Amino acid sequence: MPRADIDSIFNPKSVAIIGASRQETRNGYHVLKNIKDIGFTGKIYPINPKADEILGYKVYKHLNEIDGDVDNAIIILPTNIVVQAVQNCVKKGVKSVIIITEGFGETGTDEGKNMQQELKKIANSSPIRIVGPGTMGVVNLPNFISTYVNLGGLQQDGKLAFIAQSGIFAGGMVRYFASHDSKLSKIISLGNKVDVDDSDIIDYLAEDKQTRVIALYMEGIRSVERLIKSARNFAIKKGPIVILKGGRTPEGARAANSHTSSLAVDDRVFEGIVRQTG
Repeated sequence: MPRADIDSIFNPKSVAIIGASRQETRNGYHVLKNIKDIGFTGKIYPINPKADEILGYKVYKHLNEIDGDVDNAIIILPTNIVVQAVQNCVKKGVKSVIIITEGFGETGTDEGKNMQQELKKIANSSPIRIVGPGTMGVVNLPNFISTYVNLGGLQQDGKLAFIAQSGIFAGGMVRYFASHDSKLSKIISLGNKVDVDDSDIIDYLAEDKQTRVIALYMEGIRSVERLIKSARNFAIKKGPIVILKGGRTPEGARAANSHTSSLAVDDRVFEGIVRQTG
């Protein structure tokens, strides 16, 4: 089955915020406010069964109430109803979803692991692309953002793209970049990587006109062969990839597993990848 183009993650023409909130302390409020504040020009569909209006936008009770197409959906819901929300997105024909919700494989519980496996099954059996779960979101100013993080002061007219698996780490780096006048092209947090992974993003950035360099914080690798191929292609077409590998110590490996359910790659394997990539 053909997969949807991941450009809808960065440049959607319409977005649904599933779990938009009226409460200013909630991530569902901050995601919607960030999208509004950057002046997103596409269609915005907040979804909340208990609200009629949030930040001046009409609120929909359910995804199927929306008449038009939805390119991207940002999911900020309780963990136990995320799988059903993604299934609804598949039925609606949504091209991509960004799951900010945590509480899946990284918990180490059977319930969390099973829900994460269900998300993988959906990704493998439908065209939809999934970022996360447990992602901070994507920052692609001035076109689109899908994060709850405060972006005040962030400059995004540079040539450096930043990719991280951990949402916590990515959020901290956004604040660092904003306070140090760093200029970037894109910021991507991958979370638990049930579908979209480092190689997918590297391949996308290899065709991105703005990006020339990638900084990558990596905790685990899903496909070594594919990563080598993608990194090599980017290096030939564009420029260097600078990688910081997490989980090198036993404590770091446990931390990586606890917040992104990622199995740390042996240092010797990682060094072999770097050598083969050049």
